Amino acid sequence: MKRLAAISLLLLLTVTATVSAFDFKKVVAGQTLYFTILSAGDNATVALVAPLDNGRYGDFPTPQGRLTIPDEVSSDGVRYRVTAIGDRAFAGCGRLQALTVPRWVTTVGNAAFEGCGNLHTMVFLCDSLATMNGAFKGCVSIDSLVIGPSVRFMPSFAFYNLEKVGVVVFQAVKAVSMNYLFFGCTDSARIVFDERVGSVPPFLCYNFMGLSEVEFAKGTPSLSTIGQCAFANCTSLRSIVLPVSVNLIESNAFSYCRLQRLELLSPQAPYLLETPFFGVDKATQVLIPCGSRQNYVNSAMGRYFEHFDYPKGCPTDPLQAEVVYIHDTVWLHDTVYLPEPAFRQRLEASADTVGKSPSMYDHVEVDLSGRIRESDPAAWIFLDGKIVRITHAKRLTGIAVKAYDENGRLIVDERIPADQPSDNYYLKLPKKKRYFLTIGNLPTISVDIPSQRISY
Repeated sequence: MKRLAAISLLLLLTVTATVSAFDFKKVVAGQTLYFTILSAGDNATVALVAPLDNGRYGDFPTPQGRLTIPDEVSSDGVRYRVTAIGDRAFAGCGRLQALTVPRWVTTVGNAAFEGCGNLHTMVFLCDSLATMNGAFKGCVSIDSLVIGPSVRFMPSFAFYNLEKVGVVVFQAVKAVSMNYLFFGCTDSARIVFDERVGSVPPFLCYNFMGLSEVEFAKGTPSLSTIGQCAFANCTSLRSIVLPVSVNLIESNAFSYCRLQRLELLSPQAPYLLETPFFGVDKATQVLIPCGSRQNYVNSAMGRYFEHFDYPKGCPTDPLQAEVVYIHDTVWLHDTVYLPEPAFRQRLEASADTVGKSPSMYDHVEVDLSGRIRESDPAAWIFLDGKIVRITHAKRLTGIAVKAYDENGRLIVDERIPADQPSDNYYLKLPKKKRYFLTIGNLPTISVDIPSQRISY
């Protein structure tokens, strides 16, 4: 009898020790959840945990279907805020399909959702999530990840081990810190920014290599800023459309993206902070609103991209560049006035000089002392491997100086700097047999050079 009593006591102690992983349980929407108390008093808090030690459920029923964790729970007359999801709290819950994390949660424990193979939707409504490391190992079915409108903080690398994420929705970014959230994620994914989003936070998608599509819902009218390194090294991103409200793109925002198409909906070029498109191909197609080419060419955007195209249906720009030809023995060390109505006649009148011995001078002087009006066309000059001297440069700060080879490829792209210390600005052109040079504030037809060149 004494031996039987001892065995019964041992079994009772074993069961008591086994279930000691939680302090109390609550039934929420028909599902039993388990909590351990973290703090008492006026700011009482609890963590949601698995019922058994080491994140096990044993014979306890596991959460399933769609589950919204409550913001607060009560026990013995005390109201507790749910501020943590414990280590392995949902590990192995294979029938859990959707989960909403409430607003007070600041910590998601290690491997909290490990092995939740059917979890397809995660919604974060928490204000400040400080810790979430390795929470998603084995989550292979997540196709919707929603970052709620109240979220301000999320830890760096929060989702780095997500094996699959179809679409990420930011409902209203008020971020103070959201760095490297998807660092290294390689599975194809799409991000949607809700119309309430005011800015894309710095480093948000840095090195999100699987990011293939970015959508700004309903034009995202509040969006003004693309933050520093926001999409840097997103190597699967091929196309993006920036809303009309975007007026600032910060340093390295799109660095090393392999963009093939960039569309900007604002007729005014955005302000660029330092080098937002570093490493992006200059030949990327840039689509801009009808009639806005001059604004973009003469802005900082003109330093990064060679071609600015209009959507189909846009009327042709009323201002066209004039293409002229000068033989390498004509007008060397002479003055060429641009623009000048009689320039073609002067060229034709000097045609008899073609074929004479080359000049002894090794530079061409271009006098732009006359005021260039917006209505004046830019002029194209055909030269041969010389140094170009532009006089009266102080009056022409911001004027583009571009050189193209005979196939229309941009090989020189400079601007007379605003702080030009002297009246003269020198441009040394590369040693090519032939190229075109444009000097003026309306260099608009670079892609049309081969077809518009005057024959000779």
